[in-house]
Amino acid sequence: QRTSRTPADTLVVVIESAMVTGDSRYAITGYDRKLAHLITPGLTIVDSPTLEPVLGLASKVTPVDDLTWDVEIRRDARFSDGLPVRAEDVAGTYQDLMHPTSDSMFHKQFDERFTKVEVLGPHAVRFHLKSPLATFRTDIDFGIVSYHHGVPERGAGIGAGPYLVNEITSTHVLLDVNPFY
Repeated sequence: QRTSRTPADTLVVVIESAMVTGDSRYAITGYDRKLAHLITPGLTIVDSPTLEPVLGLASKVTPVDDLTWDVEIRRDARFSDGLPVRAEDVAGTYQDLMHPTSDSMFHKQFDERFTKVEVLGPHAVRFHLKSPLATFRTDIDFGIVSYHHGVPERGAGIGAGPYLVNEITSTHVLLDVNPFY
């Protein structure tokens, strides 16, 4: 006989500190980053058993030369609101992080690596690097957020991961399944 109030289709994970956001741009703690990976996956994913990057939102990652990489975005990738993941979303995510006024803790890291992220077409972007980067494929595991409705507010990014945030408080996070994943 069941005595708990937790529904059978619910997973409860207890951690020692509060999560603040599922938005990859503003994740601060390791727990925030883990939550962000569930909400806002990157072009690649490094959570594989071998820790080698595998394609996430990207369908293809191609080096053009030592300072340039082209990335094609999966045409079937959808944000949790049903809208497609576009090159504008990828470029917007990275360009906002590199912008001089960005207050994301990832600003310096991205600004030191990239000069710009250019939209080549609806499903293609080009990354321009400041210097050759052996870790490029792992560095693009950063979560992409939707720019369909303009620049997302801090902490309110819509992602294309398997889950979306239903509720986040200082004591719990409630996730729903992304119906478009």
